[in-house]
Amino acid sequence: MDPEIAEWLQRVLQTIGYQHRERMYADVEAVLRLFLNFLVPKAETYTHDNGRSQLLLSLIGTIPIVYQSATYNIPVALWLPTSYPSVAPIIFVTPTAQMLVKAGKYVDISGRCYHPYLAYWSNKSDSNLVEIISIMQGVFSQEPPVYAKSNVSAQPQQQSSPTLGGSYPSPTTSLKPAPPILTYSPRTSSSSAISPQSQQNRYPTPTFGSSSQQLTPQQAQLYTKLQTALLEFNTASSREMQNLVTVNKQLNDAETRTKSELQSLKDLNAKIQYNITTLTGSIEQLNTKIEQIRTWPEKPVDEIICGSSVVHNQLFELVAEEIAIEDTIYYLGKALTQDKVELNAYMKHLRNLSREQFMKKALIKKVKAQLGHIFSIVKMATSIPVPFSDLGKSANDLLGKDFPVGHTKLELKTVAPNGVTFNVLGSQDTKSGHVHGELKTKYVDFKNGLTVTESWTTGNLLTTQIELENKVAKGLKLDITGGFLPSEGKKNAKVGVHYKQLGFNSRAHLDLFKGPTFTGDVVVGREGFLVGGDFSYDVGGSYITRFAAAAGYTAPEYSVAVHAHNSFKVFSASYYHRINADLEAGAKAVWDSKAIPSADKSKAPVALEVGAKLYLDRDAFVKAKVNNAGVVGLGYTQALRKGVKVSVGGLVDTTKLDQAAHKVGISFVFDA
Repeated sequence: MDPEIAEWLQRVLQTIGYQHRERMYADVEAVLRLFLNFLVPKAETYTHDNGRSQLLLSLIGTIPIVYQSATYNIPVALWLPTSYPSVAPIIFVTPTAQMLVKAGKYVDISGRCYHPYLAYWSNKSDSNLVEIISIMQGVFSQEPPVYAKSNVSAQPQQQSSPTLGGSYPSPTTSLKPAPPILTYSPRTSSSSAISPQSQQNRYPTPTFGSSSQQLTPQQAQLYTKLQTALLEFNTASSREMQNLVTVNKQLNDAETRTKSELQSLKDLNAKIQYNITTLTGSIEQLNTKIEQIRTWPEKPVDEIICGSSVVHNQLFELVAEEIAIEDTIYYLGKALTQDKVELNAYMKHLRNLSREQFMKKALIKKVKAQLGHIFSIVKMATSIPVPFSDLGKSANDLLGKDFPVGHTKLELKTVAPNGVTFNVLGSQDTKSGHVHGELKTKYVDFKNGLTVTESWTTGNLLTTQIELENKVAKGLKLDITGGFLPSEGKKNAKVGVHYKQLGFNSRAHLDLFKGPTFTGDVVVGREGFLVGGDFSYDVGGSYITRFAAAAGYTAPEYSVAVHAHNSFKVFSASYYHRINADLEAGAKAVWDSKAIPSADKSKAPVALEVGAKLYLDRDAFVKAKVNNAGVVGLGYTQALRKGVKVSVGGLVDTTKLDQAAHKVGISFVFDA
């Protein structure tokens, strides 16, 4: 390479800021040496697809090809990105004014060139300009990328090279005459300097040879043969290169999969080793326990298996005796069939045993009833009361749940192998057609007392709750709840404390973004009696926004509750009774002290509602309710199979039978 061109090239590479200048210089020098008088370097502005302009080094000119035994010069421009050779060069076919681009397999309509070698450029460390130019020669020899316009006359031209920055005339070399449809007329440009400086900043024009030099017929024939052989070699190399690139990609993919499988096997091996260690430790503990048990003195079974009280021991003995009588009667029957016992003796013993068995069964029933009563009293005296919001819950559930009216509902519950619970809920309002959906996930770490719950609704409300229970203190639960509504930019955050012990249950929450507002409630209980209160306090405004109180009594078969809501403006009383194992009944009355009397019974100051629930069998039940406004509600729930439940319901306004005031609905629940 001419020293002055080399000095200019070094200066351009440093000014533009190429990352690998030595590699860049070596590749450009190799191209200029191989394609002497065909390609020349320039520094010009390149506009990317995103509209960003950048000063880059380019190689402008032509590359020779042999097409149908004739030599043609294809006009091209190679742009070299600043991160070359990490990034492939950008190659364009640049037709002259008398040419048009012919889109094909490797060239699009804009002249941009594509090839697998370019696509997998970064996969090979030895990718270089000389190879890609040789590959493009072979590609263009098979399918020329340009063609002449219809008004161009057939005039052979000699190959020429474009000027370098417009600073020196281009040398030419005589080649075999080529048809004009692929000839390239170079265009001079005075805007290729790397900066707006005077003419002396551009490198001077070197002289490469005389433009009047001609080839002899023997030289031209030899040149043509060499060109043909070179193009055939490049074509074969291109095919081999494509095959190698494909194989390389397959090997890389296989290596990635192998590494992934190897990592999976390592993780599995680590888990297995951990399980082996855990199992070994458990076996050692079991062996130690077994050895300890073997050293214990032997005791009679009757002394080991006993009840927790005298009454329980009595029940245990009665049951054992009743079962022994049953076995005796069975074997007496077998002896009679085998003629080992006479009929008179059999009947005599059977009457005595049956009489004794009846007395023991009656005594067993009496003891069970007494134990059940004692257990209920002990449980009520030592249990944790329900939260304030659950006072009267039995009656509220009886009158409110399992009546899917006014909407169609679908609920799906599943549990992943890692313990994560998914709950998908969707409902459609039968009147407005509005659809509401919610996806909720819940993960519980029982060992650490941690619970994480996340939900996402069709209203694009995102909610996350984190709970920590029984870690700081027994009976204490801490929780943080956050919500975000992106469409409106609304967000909220709450921190809460829940503490419960025998006879005591309290909760407190602080809404950080609303007020902030402090909400708290407390319930105390003793022997079934419950008393509680609830309030809300605006910290910013320093005033109580609402308060409520409630009292109730809970027994095994029934419960009652009285509430004073809405700052003692609304009062309610509820009653629930479990009559037997198959029948439940309840009632609720509400009085609004601020309500204005109206002819519409649904808006009356006093509202009364009664209802009942009847189990038809273990898989189905029906519910019915009626209120003082004349609205009758019916519901039917059927368990189709394990985990699949369907409920249908309806509300009928008996005062408006001829109007469209009635509601129906259906609900499906899939619990896996």
